[in-house]
Amino acid sequence: MKKRSYKSKIAESSNVNESTPLDSYIVKVNMAGKLADYMETVGRRSLIIEARSHLVVMLVSALEVYFKRTTYILIQGRWVVDIEKYKEFDVYGQNFQNLESINKIYNDLLGCSNFIEIIGSYETSDENGSRSSLRSHYPEFEKDLTTLLYNRHLLVHHDFEDRNISKKSLLDWIDLTNILIKSVDAYLTEITDGWTEKNT
Repeated sequence: MKKRSYKSKIAESSNVNESTPLDSYIVKVNMAGKLADYMETVGRRSLIIEARSHLVVMLVSALEVYFKRTTYILIQGRWVVDIEKYKEFDVYGQNFQNLESINKIYNDLLGCSNFIEIIGSYETSDENGSRSSLRSHYPEFEKDLTTLLYNRHLLVHHDFEDRNISKKSLLDWIDLTNILIKSVDAYLTEITDGWTEKNT
């Protein structure tokens, strides 16, 4: 049977005008981060608060877009346990703004028992070849991500008076989500590498 590569499907589904899900995530977060950094130098407290709030919203939005686009690619590439179930699946109608929904969708797509736990323990290599996992960096990453997602919810849907998000919290959330996304990307690349047409 013909083997299909997840990475080649990403390249195929992305054209010169549209980056891969990972690249898109990085661009969105970096742009919002640059704005926040610039506002930190301006020194006006109100602008700093707004820039930090914007970065929280953008960080969660970038995560959501990443998971939606990756889900779309998995379905189009037929890297799902039950392709018949997903023929009419509306990826863009799904909620990817909380860990429970991401876990449920990916458990179902890939036949996992706990996708978030798998990603938390999945080891990747850094530029020096050292291997580590999301959980080794952030032992309570689920709680940390839930806090980030909840803060975004408050900022978007409520008059959130206490918007004093610390710079340290922002930097931790950026690092956490970067490791999360890179872990997901590496895991999906590994598990789909050996899939063939007969698997789907």
